[in-house]
Amino acid sequence: MMDRESLSEWAKDKPLSILQLDPADRAVLRIADERDAIQKKTFTKWVNKHLKKANRRVVDLFEDLRDGHNLLSLLEVLSGEHLPREKGKMRFHMLQNAQMALDFLRYKKIKLVNIRAEDIVDGNPKLTLGLIWTIILHFQPEPEILSSHLNMADEPTRCFDSDSKIGQECYIFGEPNQLTGLPTYCYASSNHITRRLKNQIT
Repeated sequence: MMDRESLSEWAKDKPLSILQLDPADRAVLRIADERDAIQKKTFTKWVNKHLKKANRRVVDLFEDLRDGHNLLSLLEVLSGEHLPREKGKMRFHMLQNAQMALDFLRYKKIKLVNIRAEDIVDGNPKLTLGLIWTIILHFQPEPEILSSHLNMADEPTRCFDSDSKIGQECYIFGEPNQLTGLPTYCYASSNHITRRLKNQIT
């Protein structure tokens, strides 16, 4: 579990409303922040692994997908299909490209929940992560997802699981709960054995 000093350090640049929460609630929010940072880093590596085939790369996942070009190129590499795109740099063109990517995914019968073109163009962190996770789920089989994720995740985060001690280190890689934003499951690796754990905070 995180100590009081590290929790205070994390909270000092947060809104005043965060400081008014009790320590347990602040700990949950910090875990969510750590989870997002790890997923962003891991997803960026996964995206760049495939974008390399199109001679493209992203540095900041949230910023570099906003104009839709990298997103469309990623889908082209993964699907082997050519996708049209707007070449302009105005917001209208960015929205058109992002919408083209979302329409292509829906055409492929991929379910998108509450993700709009505006969310990608605005660099919405949680919805951008959700979109990339959806793409990974569709285009990469689960055994490869697990292997790829554990190889790319440099740091573990914390899991709350009924079968393990609260705060067990694990590599979070699960769909977030709609209300809490925390993952519904994660992968934990211990003694060279990887287990899929159900997250208790849902």
